[in-house]
Amino acid sequence: MKEQIADICRKVNDSIRNFRVDPINSLEYLIPIVIFLIGIINGVVTQYAFAHNGGYGAQMDAIKTYGVFDGYSEKFTTGTTGLIVHGFFGRVIFILVGMQVILIFYKCVKNNQKGLVISLVISVILLLFQVFMTDCLFGSRFSTFYINQTIFETCSEKILTLLYRVVSVVPTIAIFIVYAVISIIAVLYAWANIFLICRIENNGSVVKNTALVFAFSMILVPLVLLFLQNVVPLLSSVLAVILMVVIIVGCFMAFAGGIAEGGKKSASAKSIHGGKDNSSKRERTSDDSAGRKEKRMDKKEEKRENCAYITDLNCIGGIKLYKTHGVMNDYIMLDNGVVTRNICRLSEFEKGEFHIYDRRTGREVTSAEIEWEKRKK
Repeated sequence: MKEQIADICRKVNDSIRNFRVDPINSLEYLIPIVIFLIGIINGVVTQYAFAHNGGYGAQMDAIKTYGVFDGYSEKFTTGTTGLIVHGFFGRVIFILVGMQVILIFYKCVKNNQKGLVISLVISVILLLFQVFMTDCLFGSRFSTFYINQTIFETCSEKILTLLYRVVSVVPTIAIFIVYAVISIIAVLYAWANIFLICRIENNGSVVKNTALVFAFSMILVPLVLLFLQNVVPLLSSVLAVILMVVIIVGCFMAFAGGIAEGGKKSASAKSIHGGKDNSSKRERTSDDSAGRKEKRMDKKEEKRENCAYITDLNCIGGIKLYKTHGVMNDYIMLDNGVVTRNICRLSEFEKGEFHIYDRRTGREVTSAEIEWEKRKK
């Protein structure tokens, strides 16, 4: 390990010294090193921001408020991991990767591979278009990395309007099949271009090193921080699972013990029941009526299950609800700061087939309180 670090330091020193003589090769080696260091700094700054903004103390307060069995949407959080991509250091990393791509293009032109450069540009445009189509079909926001949010929402609204018209004529499954086929072709085409580029001079090692440090800075570091920033609710979830297992095992043991005890007393019970047939019949009829009442109560409870309970609706740090248009139906979406998901169809909610309640007051949320998803034009 020490030898590898010493070798990297020696190569960095040589690249800095030879920068004036051979700037292209020097930059190609130095840029991945800089991206790696920025990724570590970005992770440290992001974790500090999480602790400064409340961090584990806020999660402990949520556990005290909701207990270990409830309030997981309030306990789990994305924390400050979004700063890794959207923050200053994340933008610097994207700029450095862009510089590395420009250097690779320069080498291709220098080696009379202009056709390969054009092919790679087409591949990049095709991949970016596929990301945009993914956002339109599945309601994600990855395209905002390279498109202004206002432009993205305007284009997305026009694409969705066009999809509504197509769906009325073509089956929905056909649209997704075409999307999947084009996506596979775009990925394979990009891999073919990368393979051809790696065969020019030492582009293979450059592409490999850049891809590894980019994955470290933009994928591994956020995942590690996401785990660290949610370790408290994770531990509470493990405790909840252990308690549930203990309760289930205890109930099973009690049930098994009751069956065994009942088997031992069955012989003596038969002799006693001989002179009390009439009273046993009355007991059975009363048991039957009680069973029917329990079934009615179960049905009422099942009806209550067709609902959702919301905490701190439309408050800062609480849960947000909004109506949105889907490809086939309109939905009511829930955003808890960690994930965004649909909780029911809008038609079911407006017909009274699905109910939404405020967890603290028990008040039912009406359709007028939920606004449509705002799109900037």
